[in-house]
Amino acid sequence: MPRGQMETYRCPVTDLLGRLASQMPAVRVWDPLPTLCPGQNCQVEDQGRPLFYDADHVSGYGNMRLAPDFQRFIQGLL
Repeated sequence: MPRGQMETYRCPVTDLLGRLASQMPAVRVWDPLPTLCPGQNCQVEDQGRPLFYDADHVSGYGNMRLAPDFQRFIQGLL
């Protein structure tokens, strides 16, 4: 899927989260898209392993790919 199409698909949610974060200073939003889709096209697998187990849920492998980035995000909050 082209990255632009993915960004359009998730826009209602990311817009809402952005509005909430701007109104509530303690709220931080972490975005997994740059890790799951680093290029112009979003792939459903990486190195032959699935990133998703259905259209909207990250697989166990996908979660393992996201974990280091999420850990850096959390460390930045402390």
